Amino acid sequence: MNRDNYGFISLILGMIAIVLGLTQGLSVVGVVSGIVGVYLALEARKDDPSNSLAKYGLITSIIGLVLSVIFLIACISCVSCIGMSIMSI
Repeated sequence: MNRDNYGFISLILGMIAIVLGLTQGLSVVGVVSGIVGVYLALEARKDDPSNSLAKYGLITSIIGLVLSVIFLIACISCVSCIGMSIMSI
């Protein structure tokens, strides 16, 4: 794969991470795409630090990763609370 496209791919993966992070069951996929997006953006910035697509890809991937992790933790805690309330009945 051409390293010139890493910035663009990281931008797309960051957007995917944001969208999937806000859905209920796909937060795990959002976390994975956010991690891959951050990695690709950092690789693209190694070659060309002034690459604006890599910078925006890094920003969107970090935002998507953080949102995905927050919603994943919220989902897990909500499911555990429901499980505890069912067991107490």
